[in-house]
Amino acid sequence: TSTVKPRLLYLLEGLTREILRDQPEDIPKYAAQYFETLLKKREGNYNFLSFNEMKWEISCLKCQVLTLLNIVNLSTYCCDFGLCE
Repeated sequence: TSTVKPRLLYLLEGLTREILRDQPEDIPKYAAQYFETLLKKREGNYNFLSFNEMKWEISCLKCQVLTLLNIVNLSTYCCDFGLCE
């Protein structure tokens, strides 16, 4: 069974599709820009009832992606700031 929340999987699938389509050279930088764009879209949509939850999930996913890519070990840092459970 997966321990990743369904919404996180959805966000990661979206990022993966964009990476495969655009083929960026700097994937961590691309991922950060992708998530920032998602956050800006969500901030402009006042009808989105769980914006704060999605913002938290995106922040947590950013930490998980960067950790999985072995760019830096952000797990402890992210969790210390309440971005992960």
